[in-house]
Amino acid sequence: MEQAGETAVLPLDGEGGPKQSFGSEGVNPGVGLFSAKPRTPRPHPIHHAFGAVPLPRRGEGWRPVVTNLLTQLPPVRGKYIEQAPLGDITWLRVGGPADVLYLPADEADLARFLAETPRDIEVRVLGAGSNTLVRDGGLPGVTVKLTPAFGKVEALENNRIRAGAAALDKMVAKAAAKAGTAGLEFYVGVPGAIGGALRMNAGCYGTETKDVLVEAVALDRTGRRIIAPVSELGYAYRHSDAPEDWIFIEAVFEGAADDPAAVTERMNAITERREASQPIREKTSGSTFKNPDPETSGGRSA
Repeated sequence: MEQAGETAVLPLDGEGGPKQSFGSEGVNPGVGLFSAKPRTPRPHPIHHAFGAVPLPRRGEGWRPVVTNLLTQLPPVRGKYIEQAPLGDITWLRVGGPADVLYLPADEADLARFLAETPRDIEVRVLGAGSNTLVRDGGLPGVTVKLTPAFGKVEALENNRIRAGAAALDKMVAKAAAKAGTAGLEFYVGVPGAIGGALRMNAGCYGTETKDVLVEAVALDRTGRRIIAPVSELGYAYRHSDAPEDWIFIEAVFEGAADDPAAVTERMNAITERREASQPIREKTSGSTFKNPDPETSGGRSA
């Protein structure tokens, strides 16, 4: 179970391959959950908290509904959706359905789900979705999609910012700027959500998540709440040692006091730099490379 940033490639033949987790380091700004025009409209949509979802098309990538899976899952206040087409909520707009998509109502709802769901049922988390490629065969088990309840951002005392894992990175940067907190400007250049940033130490232009993180909060597969200081997360370049079964739910960051206008100006400079050098308006999966190890490369970046 992973909230990751580098593109996670799952096999596209619909069969076999690693049943790996994938994550959340990308987003198509302005595109909400299942809000895109469906590729193959169907006459009988599934309705849920975020709108109508077209039924998957029979053919390649189609799988029968796993009718007995729901009977094994605990009651929740959130929403279960069978055979939810994940291609409609990922930036690349490809991929088959999740056996079950779970939209938790809040932290307590998610914790109960994790505690009471049988251990032999696969559980993974899907983040903002731009750096995620889902196989046509879909994903077995339960895919968790954090809802807006996990997307709140607030300014605290001493130049600290608390952000939910579903909050978009750029919204956290903007909230910090408004509060006169410097140091989080780089997040305006990271497409994705905070959960993925925590999972893979997201960063750009010389600053990484570990540089501004105070502590992260996660739920493990038993539903236990864990508060982990940055020193215990084993951060390295685009990597953390956080257990794979953790689902990050929020984090606290710390910056330095500065004039809001000055912070905003630096954010604008980052945005302009990205627009001048990257096809950010195209359907790409973000960076398709990692910079080499600083020691073996002599400190040079790609």
